[in-house]
Parts: sequence; structure tokens; C-alpha cells
Amino acid sequence: MTRPGLFPGSLPLLLAGLVALGACAKRVPDADATPPGANPLALDAQLRDVLDCRSNDCTDWYRVEVTSKGRLVIDLSAEPPEGEDVRLSLSLTDAQGATLAGDQTAGRTAIAVATEAVPASYLIAIASNHPTARFDYALTARLVRSPPPRAVAPAPKR
Repeated sequence: MTRPGLFPGSLPLLLAGLVALGACAKRVPDADATPPGANPLALDAQLRDVLDCRSNDCTDWYRVEVTSKGRLVIDLSAEPPEGEDVRLSLSLTDAQGATLAGDQTAGRTAIAVATEAVPASYLIAIASNHPTARFDYALTARLVRSPPPRAVAPAPKR
């Protein structure tokens, strides 16, 4: 027995349509698009991710914890879509947002930035200014520790 105004089997279609309409009307915010949403990045571990502005994903932020002094080096390599130049920017900031280093790929597939680091949190931003290209990238943070000071030989006696 059917109710007036409803066709048999129409309820699942109606529900699916409402879900699809809701997904189109409301874009899911990109959680790591701002510094408070930065994902952790372990030193010396390569991380792979994607930027795709078509999907509301134009910027990714990462947080790296440094526990000793050294030179913090951030390496970025990207794979451009066929026939596209890589158009990504890489910036390194301190936890308060002051820029310490930055670079842009400008057609290159690999770049690096570096700063002298002390024990602290550092933020890394990867951004695309290309509205239609998807960029797969790999990111690595490494700390190059200074070699221990060499022992100074005593001056010869005269």
C-alpha cells in the first residue's frame, strides 16, 4: 500500500538527493589551512601530501618540534601535472608567525629553506597559487647539528 503523493522507493532517492545537495552547498573547511590546524611533522621523516585548490585545499601547515640547536632544513619536492609548471611556495616561521625563510618553486620541482634553530616549535606552510592544478608533494624537515667543538691544543711553551 502506498501513501498518496509518494512513489514506491522514492524515499531513498529523496534522502540521497538531500545529502548531495548539502555536500554541494557547504564546503568542508580545510583543517590544516591555518597555523592552529598545523599537522605534526617529525624530523627526518618524509611526508607526502597533496594541494588541490579545486577541492578547497590551497595551503597546508605543519609544525615541527626542535629539541636541540642546529640548522633546521626544510626540503620540498613536487610533482606537477602533465604540462604544468610547479607553482608552490614554502615558508618557515617561528611559533609567533615571524617569517624565518621562504622560497617559491618558480618552475623548479625541488626547493629548500633553512634557519639556525634553537629548541622550539617551528611552522611550515606549503601553498599553491594555481587555481586548477593538483600538486603532489613530499616534505622533509631535518636538523643538522653543529659538530662538537674541537679541543684546542695548548700553545707550545717557549
